[in-house]
Amino acid sequence: MTEIAWRPDGPAPLSVNVSHPARPGVLLAMVNGEMDYGNTHRLVTALGDAPGTGTDIVLDLGGLTFCDSSALGALVALHKRTTAAGGRLFLVHLRPQVADAISVTSLAQLLRVRASVETVLAETDRA
Repeated sequence: MTEIAWRPDGPAPLSVNVSHPARPGVLLAMVNGEMDYGNTHRLVTALGDAPGTGTDIVLDLGGLTFCDSSALGALVALHKRTTAAGGRLFLVHLRPQVADAISVTSLAQLLRVRASVETVLAETDRA
């Protein structure tokens, strides 16, 4: 699913493409563009009712070029929702700006940040 959001000063594209890797219990979402107050809800919409019971969600943020505090709040809410359902939320391929925002706010202590999707899949194999 691809979503596009708009800001008053022009387009702020945000696309979220959700897929299921060849592994049950893992949902992969590729997030591209800018995530801010005007379009953060698009991530939630794209994920739908996910997570299911025990489903791990992997957000590939390699294409995310900007995030504000509302985007960080959405990640925390998704983490809580995933954990409550018995799953885990992983963030991979963080660009420096996004990694800095997570680090400065101490969210790196809460959110599972990994280098790649492959790292997460290897970790979920062991769980």
